[in-house]
Amino acid sequence: MQLPLFFFQFILVYSIVEHVPITYEGVDNAYEPWVDGMGWLMVALALIFIPLIALIEYCKAHGFIKV
Repeated sequence: MQLPLFFFQFILVYSIVEHVPITYEGVDNAYEPWVDGMGWLMVALALIFIPLIALIEYCKAHGFIKV
C-alpha cells in the first residue's frame, strides 16, 4: 500500500519543482506572489485532512486512542 503514497509525494514534489506563476491572458506576473501562495495554502488545507483522518483511524483501530 506504499505505492499511492509514493505517487502522492511524487506529484507534490514535481508540482513544487516545476511550478510557474499563474498568468492572465498572456500577461506575465498578473498576480502577486502572495495570491499564488494563498492558492497553495488552500490546497494544503484541503488535502491535510486525508492523511490526518487516516492516522486517527489507524490509531483508533490499533488501540492507541480509546474512544
